[in-house]
Amino acid sequence: MFEKSPIDSKIAADVGVSPEQLDLKTLEAWQFGKLKDVIGYLKENSSFYQEKLKHIKPEEIKSFDDFAKLPLTSEADLAGNENDFLCMRPGEVTRLVTVPTTGTTGGQKKLAFAGEDILKAMDFITVAYTTFMKPGDRMMVMMSGGTPGSIGDVVRKSMDELGCDTYIYGPVTDINDAYEKIKEYKPDVITGIPVQMAAVARYSQLQDMTAGAADSPAGGKACGSIRVREMLLSADDVPDAICDRLKTAWGSRSFRHYGMTELCIAGGCECAAKMGYHVRNSDHYFEVLDPDENGFGQIAVTTFNHKAMPLLRYKTGDIGKIEKSPCACGGVLPRIFKIRGRIRNSIDFGSGRLFLSDIEEVLFSIPQIIDFDCSADSRGISITAKHFPGDIPDTEKARSALALLPQLADVRISIGTCEMTEFPAIYNSKKRLDQSSISGR
Repeated sequence: MFEKSPIDSKIAADVGVSPEQLDLKTLEAWQFGKLKDVIGYLKENSSFYQEKLKHIKPEEIKSFDDFAKLPLTSEADLAGNENDFLCMRPGEVTRLVTVPTTGTTGGQKKLAFAGEDILKAMDFITVAYTTFMKPGDRMMVMMSGGTPGSIGDVVRKSMDELGCDTYIYGPVTDINDAYEKIKEYKPDVITGIPVQMAAVARYSQLQDMTAGAADSPAGGKACGSIRVREMLLSADDVPDAICDRLKTAWGSRSFRHYGMTELCIAGGCECAAKMGYHVRNSDHYFEVLDPDENGFGQIAVTTFNHKAMPLLRYKTGDIGKIEKSPCACGGVLPRIFKIRGRIRNSIDFGSGRLFLSDIEEVLFSIPQIIDFDCSADSRGISITAKHFPGDIPDTEKARSALALLPQLADVRISIGTCEMTEFPAIYNSKKRLDQSSISGR
């Protein structure tokens, strides 16, 4: 029996009902009112949406089907036009975040947040983290955290509410230093970037083997120098293979977080049942656009409680699925059941769409691979598997495993290797499938 996600109770409080009264029908009726409110708010305060919605009257939106006919918003609309999106004076903005767009033009988009927006995110994080944290726990945040409003700063302030000690380490560059700091701090919980955590875990296994602490060349049972009870993995795809690696190396139980800058960092968190992300249903409304026969399509979000820069039917670029049946933990609200990956990180060779996440599951199941680069062209894929000096992966095993993917049937697969000892100081945590050599991309 799984412990119920604490997020449902938070949503109930936000909606204004008891947890026992909260059900899908009650939530949707409340959300629908919020969606109509945000349309009016945008028409009144955002010059971009005043133009986009000039023929729309909130009172004419009488159903979710009507709402689904409203125009979509994309990052192409947002890039360079942040002042048109703003719903308050620039001087009232608490935090302005600049991030690259996911296209090939190299543009940037800016997201603005009011203090109230950040406080709502912190409130959600505090509740979500009680899924796996207890008062007095020690947490290490291995993500950006040097500035007010950054991920580490928001998490630290949220953990203060739980009475937890939080050490903001930052993203991993020097892998040995990260390993030593984990040994020294002895965190109960780490919040980190999946690929970086996988690399540090492998490094710790190698150190234990050198010291004679491990009971097998693959790291064996989690009996080495590091034990971490829980991992919260975010900022990119979280393959099962990485979760398995962390379980083997450190005895860690892993939880995934779904978030993005557009959501003011926090979007949703897994519970122990691993049946999808319990999301911020009282702040965000998620849709799946043009779902296929299995329910997968591009996820769009409306941030109906943001004050500085709400987004209406914003295309996230993520391919996922929403599940409305109850979770095994007892949760009754809609969840983002699965994220396959980003549209731009996929390709179809004719046998079905291949996502970078499919490749990650295969490659990270091989312990020696700590990172990789991947490119695709019209003929196939080329991979450079990265490894520590002397810890060389079996590339033929990797190639054979990839060849079993139906999407790669009769596709050329090339795998090389290179040594790696650290991550770049400027590290984009989101891995990319480079398709720049394909005409038109």
